[in-house]
Parts: sequence; C-alpha cells; structure tokens
Amino acid sequence: METPITGMKTALSAISSFPVVIDQELKTVLQSSQVKQMLKLEHAKCSLPFDHHDAVTVPERKNQPFEKSLNTLVNISPTHRNLPVFFFLSCFELLVNDSNVNPKPESPNGEDKRLAKRSRFKEAIVGQSSSTERLVFALKCSIALGLAVLLGMFFDKKNGYWSGLTIAISFVQGRLPVFTVANNRVQGTAFGSVYGVLGSLLLHQVIELRFIILLPWIVFTSMLQHSQMFGESGGIAAVLGALLILGRRNYGPPKQFAIARITEVSIGLFCMVLLEVILQPVRAATLVKLQVSRCLGTLDECLNEIASPKENIKKLKSDLNGLSNLINDAKSEPSFWFLPFKASCYDDTRKRLSNMVDLMQIMTCNMEFISILSQGSDGGWWKELQEHISGNLEILKENTSPRVKCLQKMTLIKSNKTFDYHLQESEGFCFDLESGSQPTEAAMKVMDAFVQQLKEVTDKIQSEEEFKRKLILHLNSLGFCIGYLVGETLQVEKCIKEIIRCENPKLPLEFNKV
Repeated sequence: METPITGMKTALSAISSFPVVIDQELKTVLQSSQVKQMLKLEHAKCSLPFDHHDAVTVPERKNQPFEKSLNTLVNISPTHRNLPVFFFLSCFELLVNDSNVNPKPESPNGEDKRLAKRSRFKEAIVGQSSSTERLVFALKCSIALGLAVLLGMFFDKKNGYWSGLTIAISFVQGRLPVFTVANNRVQGTAFGSVYGVLGSLLLHQVIELRFIILLPWIVFTSMLQHSQMFGESGGIAAVLGALLILGRRNYGPPKQFAIARITEVSIGLFCMVLLEVILQPVRAATLVKLQVSRCLGTLDECLNEIASPKENIKKLKSDLNGLSNLINDAKSEPSFWFLPFKASCYDDTRKRLSNMVDLMQIMTCNMEFISILSQGSDGGWWKELQEHISGNLEILKENTSPRVKCLQKMTLIKSNKTFDYHLQESEGFCFDLESGSQPTEAAMKVMDAFVQQLKEVTDKIQSEEEFKRKLILHLNSLGFCIGYLVGETLQVEKCIKEIIRCENPKLPLEFNKV
C-alpha cells in the first residue's frame, strides 16, 4: 500500500496541474463513496501480512467510476507533460485494487542455487580481512586488554581483571560502529546490574532459587537484542550483567559489587574505544559511506537486470534499511577531531535511492500487466511493442548503469591523496559528471523519445477500446518510470558529489576530469 501512495506523490510532484479532461473524471472517482470505503478497508488491512497474495496480480476492475475515468485516455495526446497523469492513475489503480507490489522471492532452480552458493562463497572470501587488518586487530586487542587490566588494578587490585574480561567479550573482528557498541554495552551492563541487585535483595536467603528470576530476564533481553536502542551487544551485556551478580558467591554485598562491576565495565570500554579511535577508527560515519557504496552496487545490479529486478530490489531495500540505521548512529556519535558528519547529504541520497526502489517496483508491475494483457495477441504490433520496450529499457541501462558504477568507485576512495590519484589516472573512466544535463532535462529527453516511438506502435493496435485503454495506461506509466529513473540517477549523482566535496574540503575537485 505504501509504494503506490509514494508513486502518486511522485506523480503529483512532477506535474503542476492535471488536464481538464482527466480532472473531472478523477474527481468523480475520488468522491465516490465506494472508493472511500475501499480505502478504509485497505487502511485496516495494511498491517496484515501479504503472504496470500502473488507478487504482482492483475487488478480486478472492482470500481466502475475508475473504469469510466479511463475512457478519455485514448483521446489524450501522450507527451512528457501528460505521462505523470498516466503514472498517477496507474498507481491509483494499484492502490484501489489491492495489488501487492512487494517482490516475492522466486524459488531458484538447481543452477541458480549453485550460482547463489558460489556468490556467497565469493563474498565470504572477499569479506575476510587482509593480513594487515588481522595484525592490527590482534595488536588492538592485546594493548586494550593490557591497558584495561592495568587501570582496573588501580581501582581494585583484587578484582581488576574484570575490566579486561569486559572488553574480551566485546571485540568483534568486523566493521561495527565502535561508539554505538560501547554505548549499548554500558547501558546493557547497568540495566542488567540493577536487575541483578534487585533479584539478590529479593532472594538473599535462598541463593539456589536465584536462577528462577534469571529465566524471565533472559527472555526479555532476547527481545532487547532485536531493538534499535540496545542492539545485540546491549542485550548480551544486560544478560551478563544480571548473571554475574545473581550467580556470584563471596563477592560482598550486591550493591557494592554492582557499583564496582559498572565501574570496571566503564574502564574496559574506555580502553576499547580509545584503541579503536587511535589505531583503526571504525565509526558509524565511515560505515555509512561504505553502505552507500553497497547500495549503489545493488542498484547497478537492478539496472543491469531491469527487465526482472525483483530479487535485487528486495536486496536493495534491505541495504537501504541498513543505511538508515547507520545514518541514525552517525548522527548521535561524537565527531572529536574528525570532520562533522553531513547527515543532510546522506539523507538526501537515501531518499533518492528509496524513490528509485519504488519506481522500479511499479515499473515491474506495469511490465507484467502489459505482458498479461497482450497474451494471445496475434498482431505484428505486439512484437514491435516488445522491441520498443526492450529498446527503451536498454536506453535506461545505458544512461544509468555506467554512471552508478562510476559513483560506486568514487565512494570507495578513502583519502584526499588517493582521490587525487584517481583523478589523474582515470581518464576515460566515466563520462563527464560535471557538465552533464540537468536531471529534469535528461528525464524529459528520455520520456519524449519513448512517447514518440510509442505513438507509432499504439496507432497500429486494432483491438477493442477497453483493451487499448488499459494498455495505453500501463505503457505510458512505464515510460514515466523509465524517464524518472534517469532523472533520479542524476539526483543521486549530485548527492554523491556533494558528499565527496564535504569530506574533501581541502582538495579542489573537478569532476569533469573523472
């Protein structure tokens, strides 16, 4: 339900006013009491799962006013100015007729399974740290543990090793935002320690029964691990915080032990954060840029398989969710001596990529509608129409995929010196990024070319008017998606260039050399 509404908003933002011939019919539909009741039912059903639906289903014509609103479509001249109207009506049809546009995973055959397994194996190999990174990780663990135990001994000579134990279970070889993990562990430890102290006070005489109050805490913290507030690290710390206090023997009063425990945890996490920042800073702001590159890579896969991008769309949506979480983490972490995090640039990038996901989903629906509507057609116009659609999808790929690949490589550049080197060595690496046409102009050119060829094909269709109306609706909606995807790609490019400028303030960047 959300995707068609987003598509309708996109259509309204792309046109100043509807043609009068459409406007009157559309008013009739929107004012229909039947449609209002239907939308209320949709609102009530939006929280229900859609597992019983197919990925894309041809909408049944359940609304007569909407049918009447399509009667005038044949008489409207398709131009790039009118394409948003067709796109709006197409999205409205998806909304009214309860068509699920969320991609469902297709069951892979044996060959696909082997390819998927090979791909996962390749990702695992590529994802492994290099020998230098492993050495840095081992050095970081050793120094942090030694420093934590040393400082812990200053606080409590007898139990100072607790500080080292805290970070011994905190180190994870991988890319996690260090400030977020440390914050979650401190909160989880404090939360669990308080619960442990309360449990000890309630059952201070019956030590053997303390595990009873530990069971509901384990269940509760297992749910905390899936929350954004605590995360996996905070949930584990909360379990250990309660477990160590409830299961301890001969460590003095529980209140005193809890205070000492929280202090030692803070000492250990301070050492961990200090070493992370000095040796290998893994901040959320750094991970955001890597996640943007990952999203661009998945987007390139979608564009290269634009005729059937369902699986890649699902993957891209997952990557965008991860990007959103990292942006929120980066906003809350301290900058210290690093450059301030440009949240607005990354938010704009995420928004543009989300728009492209919605457009590709709706475009996939339109292509499947066109395919189903044209089943059994014997006329030569269908082959010509297929060639027209395939040609325009190829134009979309040529106008977007090389640009996205170029942007992905640019986001992986780590330093000013490296970026300057790429500027010198990448002649012919990609076409001109700076002097290209404006996003709106580029989208209009693609739409105009689509409409001009489409009119030649639709004039040859000899079928009943109702069939022709439906076909024209989805064809023009498809044309809008193709043109708008080109425009959104250029908008993403502007966002990426702004990010690179902000992160390289001392380097005079000239993107037309890239």
